[in-house]
Amino acid sequence: MHSTRTSKKDFLRSQSLTRRRRKKRIIKLWLMFFCLCCLIALVTWVISLPSMAIKKIVVVGNANITSDEIQRISESYLNDTYLGLFSKRNAFIYPKQKIEKALTNLYPRISEVGMETESFEILNIKVKEREATSIWCAAIQCYLADENGYLFAEYHEPALDTVASTTDTDENLIKLFGGDQLVGPEPIGKSIFTKKLYFDIQNTVVELQKIGITIDSVHVFSRDEIVFNVSTGGKLIFSDRKTFEDSLDDLKSSLSSSVFVGTSSTNSTHKPSSISTFSSSSSPLKITLPPYFEYIDVRFGNKVFYKIDKNTDEKVKASSTVKN
Repeated sequence: MHSTRTSKKDFLRSQSLTRRRRKKRIIKLWLMFFCLCCLIALVTWVISLPSMAIKKIVVVGNANITSDEIQRISESYLNDTYLGLFSKRNAFIYPKQKIEKALTNLYPRISEVGMETESFEILNIKVKEREATSIWCAAIQCYLADENGYLFAEYHEPALDTVASTTDTDENLIKLFGGDQLVGPEPIGKSIFTKKLYFDIQNTVVELQKIGITIDSVHVFSRDEIVFNVSTGGKLIFSDRKTFEDSLDDLKSSLSSSVFVGTSSTNSTHKPSSISTFSSSSSPLKITLPPYFEYIDVRFGNKVFYKIDKNTDEKVKASSTVKN
């Protein structure tokens, strides 16, 4: 009988202790919740301080994209909030990466975007635009390509009565054709050819310019037929299966050889000699191309194939008549 009473007292005491512990736990949770609310309110108040809010956006480095466009996109992100509580205008938590990504996605012409705040109230956006190194044409439309072959804008021929305001309309930009299947129906934002092939073509044009050969355009029909169209007429035919450096060396050696001087045959081949294209000075010798040639082909081993226009004699006579 005594043990039964003891058990009841222990049971009642245990229940009372459990209730007290539960009450303390609830009070503690409410205190934690209250503190959290106070902290959120404090952070929200601090973040919402006018002295820490971005009020002005300054854009620098842009030439073809207006500052108003960049400011408009940036403002659309700054006017939003985080979870409906924190303003995105705060100089410490503004969505920097999202704005940068939005600008580069909307404007392929932009290659880099840098952002930093000044005195908490000014957001400086530094833009770097892509510079065109060539013009790539497909069907009826041409596009500007940067040093990596990235297509970033449409190209339009400048009007005859206007003066170009940027380098995008520079008449010295080389025109490229071919590779349509690589970029699809919407070329902007994609790359033409491979990066290596594009670099090889650009470098070849520069090297040819150094020896006095100006290229108007380049047609890439396939990796086995890459045609450089000379401004004075004629074609230089390269292949991507043979290094462009070797092809250039063969071409230079051939053109500096006496075999090309006074050539009049309609179909010939010549194995390049070891004659150096460069003099002992630091500048390369200027090379004169055969008059009125149809093509010079440097695709096959160390042999150079060439064909002189069959109307050479008539063209030479016509040229001399004009001069007289």
